This record gives sequence, structure tokens and C-alpha cells, in this order.
Amino acid sequence: MSFACPGILRSRVRYCCEREVRSFAHWTGLRIAAPRSATRASVASSVVPHCATQQFAMAAEHFTKANNQKGEFVRVASSFRENVTADGSSGFPAESGRYHLYVSLACPWASRCFMALKLKGLTKAIGVSVVHWFLDERGWAFRPGNYRCDADPVNGKEFLREIYALSEPGFSGRVTVPVLFDTTTKKIVNNESSEILRMLST
Repeated sequence: MSFACPGILRSRVRYCCEREVRSFAHWTGLRIAAPRSATRASVASSVVPHCATQQFAMAAEHFTKANNQKGEFVRVASSFRENVTADGSSGFPAESGRYHLYVSLACPWASRCFMALKLKGLTKAIGVSVVHWFLDERGWAFRPGNYRCDADPVNGKEFLREIYALSEPGFSGRVTVPVLFDTTTKKIVNNESSEILRMLST
């Protein structure tokens, strides 16, 4: 899927810096459709505002820490691996309205859980919130009204890491999406996409 540069950015500047666009695409994982007039020489102005450029720089440093020596992104083992069961033997019984799914549309693993939730017709049984697509050193954030993002209706938090800390005080691991959250116990059930998919399918 290809995304055009946001109109709100286009209205602020005239030209597009090819280097900025490539950086944006690299750190977000999106393919950006740059204006035809974009050239290496058109660096006088950029489609990316200066404040966003600073954000990209912070994100670059953040993501570099998650890469190996070859520059490849390395997934860490998921920290929460419980299951929702029909009989409740796991401590997480299958109940409509009890669970909430946190996703990011910029994450392919979270996106597939979101799609499964929609396709299975479970949106009335399981709530869902979309965090902002941009991931900086502070982690995934709730920025309602921006790029189809939602607020956190369950806990009223600003960052996803706060939900991890709520579930496990002192949590020091990597904060990832998707997250299946139990609104009753205030605990994260699971943050492994493949296992969440299996739960949604049973």
C-alpha cells in the first residue's frame, strides 16, 4: 500500500526533500508517494517540517538500538503469553466486553490482529484502540484525532508503556503492539500477535 504525503504538510511547504522522504519511509515502513518535482537539489524546503525532522532523528536513534549489526530489525520474545479460555481455567475467561485490543496501523503484526478482529465480526465483543503510527523514544502514544488514532478509553493513559506498567509495575522490557488487555483485572493477557490471532479464531 502506498501513502501520499499528508496534505497538511504539503500546504506548509512547496518542495520535497528526497532524503527526508526516504528517511520517513525507512523509519515508518511506509512507501511515500513524493511529488513529481522532488529532486536532490530541492532542499531549500521540505515536505517534512523541522519539528518532524527532529522526531525522525530521535526515532532513528531509538530503532537503531533494536537492530543487529547488519541493521536488521530484531524482534524480541513477547513478554505476556497468557490465553483467554472458554472455561476460564487460565484466569482469563471468554467474556464479551471484557477485553480490549491495542494496535498500531504502522505495525504489520498488530494490523493482522486488527483485520482478524474485523473479519470475525468481534468488534462489539472486544474493544480496540489505535495508537499513533509514529514511534519515538517514548514509545507508542495515544493521540486522538491524528491519523485515525484513538484515545485510551479503558485506562485514560497517554502512552502504551503506561499500560504495561499498570499490568506489571517496574516493567523494563520492550513495549510492543498488539496488546490484548483484560479490563477487569487490569492485566495484559498477551502481546504476541500469532497467539492473539489463534484466540480470535477459537
